[in-house]
Amino acid sequence: IAANNLAKHNRVVVNNNAFTTGSFGIEALGANGWLIANNRIVSESDAIHLAQTKVANIVHNQLTGLTGVQLTDSSRVRVVNTRITSQTQGVLLGENALNNSIIANRVLKVETAGITFGAVISGNRVLANLVSCAAGFTCTAVEAAPELYLTNKILGNRIIKPR
Repeated sequence: IAANNLAKHNRVVVNNNAFTTGSFGIEALGANGWLIANNRIVSESDAIHLAQTKVANIVHNQLTGLTGVQLTDSSRVRVVNTRITSQTQGVLLGENALNNSIIANRVLKVETAGITFGAVISGNRVLANLVSCAAGFTCTAVEAAPELYLTNKILGNRIIKPR
């Protein structure tokens, strides 16, 4: 799904779908008020990539991709109770990701980190996410510069052994 026009794609519901793609699973610019729930997405890039988005909910999905969810220049996006199988990182909070909530997700088989912080980020809540590393890799639950721990709430994220 590609939605790149800010004016025409508000309050969209993407619910209970399954799709496989060689590109982004869902890529949206200005996905304001979106609900992305109960989907199974397999992608060769980001499973979900939202940019310039205000208020969206990504809940109860099963995502597989290079990155599970990437948020760029977005605020008040919730990623909750989602299972993410990802090569690099489960969730990337990119530049200007402000006041987002990444809570109680399970991130599997990552090579670098479950959740990665980019630049100019504050007010995010990254809580109680479980992360397993890809075989042969050492990863971290959260990858963030030390100063970002002062401007974001990062608690209870941990590495688990793969099943």
